[in-house]
Amino acid sequence: MVIARFRKVSASRTARHLAGIAVAGAVLATADPTPASLVIGGSVCAVGELIRLITAAYGYKIGELAVRGPYRFVRHPYFLGTAFLYFGLAIAGRQPWVMAASILLTALQFRRAVRRDEARWESLLGPRFAEYKARVPALLPRLYPTQASGDKHRFSLGYAVFSGRHREFDALVGLAVIFGLLYLCFRLPVKTPFHMAAAAAVGLYLTSRIIYDALRPQQPTGDSGSWLRRTARRTPTT
Repeated sequence: MVIARFRKVSASRTARHLAGIAVAGAVLATADPTPASLVIGGSVCAVGELIRLITAAYGYKIGELAVRGPYRFVRHPYFLGTAFLYFGLAIAGRQPWVMAASILLTALQFRRAVRRDEARWESLLGPRFAEYKARVPALLPRLYPTQASGDKHRFSLGYAVFSGRHREFDALVGLAVIFGLLYLCFRLPVKTPFHMAAAAAVGLYLTSRIIYDALRPQQPTGDSGSWLRRTARRTPTT
């Protein structure tokens, strides 16, 4: 059961990673940026990455015994930040169909992920999560924070960037590379070779990553759910 659970979570994370690469690839393969689109798209991406950084800096996910930081506004702040990244990249590339595809991909991807995560937390935390869910929306933030509860967690940007569950250093480097390439595309008088090279590189990466994930053996890292059950039982509701 532990192995099956690990494989399911690992597959979900891999799918989200590949979806992000696919969005970035579509942007680069069709980009026709302008200074305005780069500034606006970059600003939207900055907001999204800031949300992700703050979320990861707390080092815990929805319902894990405490309601702190961005979880006082929205149940899935990391997904919200990722949606901002997708939209910002699409704006920077200045292609309406990529924006439409990003919206569709975000809706399909996060709808399933939200259902899966919340079913797990409901089974682990029961009424505590049900009460939190009734107060805090899933993806559209509240205008004002709900009451904080549970144990305090140390806020650490270093943890978020270099060693946390999400390791935002990779995302920061990726964003810098993508916007550097978009600026290069803006400067090029003929963009077709750039588009072809971007499409080929991303297609090769996606293909190799899918093959690698399909062939590599999966090893469980432990049953975090059992730890949550034990801690939830001994932690009083606030």
